[in-house]
Amino acid sequence: MGDFFRKSVKMERIIRASDLDWSIIQPYYLTDDPHTGEYRTEYDKHVDKAKKISREDVADLMIKEATSNKNVKRTIRIAY
Repeated sequence: MGDFFRKSVKMERIIRASDLDWSIIQPYYLTDDPHTGEYRTEYDKHVDKAKKISREDVADLMIKEATSNKNVKRTIRIAY
């Protein structure tokens, strides 16, 4: 297990144990492709046949989640 992965797991455990309202967004392979607004999300499980996602589409989801309370204390995975 690489150092980055180990630190990510530790960070997520700390966040999950906190009293904060949180949502963790986990993108698949990030690209520099343009924003499409067309992506698939899964909550607390993997996205089937996920391959990649643009940084701009991840940002789109982050803005939507930051202005909503519907997915508090959930892990959101995003991919095309």
